[in-house]
Formats: sequence, structure tokens, C-alpha cells
Amino acid sequence: METLSVDTETLNIINTLANQLNTSQIEVVRQALNNYIDKIQRKNRLMSFAGILDETEAEIMLNSIKDSRVNKTGRH
Repeated sequence: METLSVDTETLNIINTLANQLNTSQIEVVRQALNNYIDKIQRKNRLMSFAGILDETEAEIMLNSIKDSRVNKTGRH
């Protein structure tokens, strides 16, 4: 197995998170990687819809999503 080297700033972030979350550095990195994988997989699922809508349908959907986000932030 190879050893992973990280810069000082990254290591400081990992240490800070580990202390705040009362967990190990390895667990912080593991969770970060799992979250990143989940994010990529969600994006890939969305990309599977790319190209199936015409421009008008896509604009309507995009505007709906934007409006939904505005409504959510306006409630807080």
C-alpha cells in the first residue's frame, strides 16, 4: 500500500475536524471520501437525463428548480 502525503493546510483541516467530531483522522478522510463519492453518483444520475428534454422543457425545469430553491431560502 502506498502512503498518501498531504500538505500542511489539509492536514490541519483534518486534525481540526477530527478533534471537533471526536474521531480519528482516518475516519474524517473516510467520511469525506464517501460523501464525495455520493455527490459524484448523484451528479451522474442527473446526467443520465441530459439530452432527453428539448430546450423549452429544460428551461421550464431549470426555472422550477430555481424557484423551489428561492422559496426554501425565503422560509428561513
